[in-house]
Amino acid sequence: MKIAHNQPTQEYLNECFRYDPKTGHLFWKVRPLHHFNSSHGMNITNSQFSNHRAGTLQSKGYVAVMVNGKGYRAHRIIWMMIHGLFPPDELDHVNHQRDDNRIENLRLATSQENKRNSSISRRNTSGVIGVCWDKRRGKWKAQIHGGGNRTIYLGDFVDKLDAIKARETANKKYNFHANHGATI
Repeated sequence: MKIAHNQPTQEYLNECFRYDPKTGHLFWKVRPLHHFNSSHGMNITNSQFSNHRAGTLQSKGYVAVMVNGKGYRAHRIIWMMIHGLFPPDELDHVNHQRDDNRIENLRLATSQENKRNSSISRRNTSGVIGVCWDKRRGKWKAQIHGGGNRTIYLGDFVDKLDAIKARETANKKYNFHANHGATI
């Protein structure tokens, strides 16, 4: 991943924010003069924002924070504040709650690892990712994505529970996260 120039440092972010590990929320601190072009700007900003919760909930469920005119997702800011670097790839919200930025709910993940800890789709009718009713065959079909665009057929089953078991076995074989398919 290409590292952007002018990204805020760990020190700078810790001057800007207080992180509450119990809630996963960021709060603005009283920021020092060197963060501003003038003492007037500093006084206005600090009087409006200090000790207030930072960030805005976006439509996709993530919390966004503006730092020096640039938008960041709060979970990436928090990772930097705690670990001293911006994540090189993705951060996975283990419990699927995109606004739950407690550090124990965040893990470094590749894109593939992140996809292997997905919530179940609202369109899913079986209640299990990778299991669906095949009208044409009159059976339950189980399948899994094994990497890339490759779908692996796990079989057709008369009993839905057998299809679920096949999918659960494949989840373990292909290193899917234990939360994969959980509802939010």
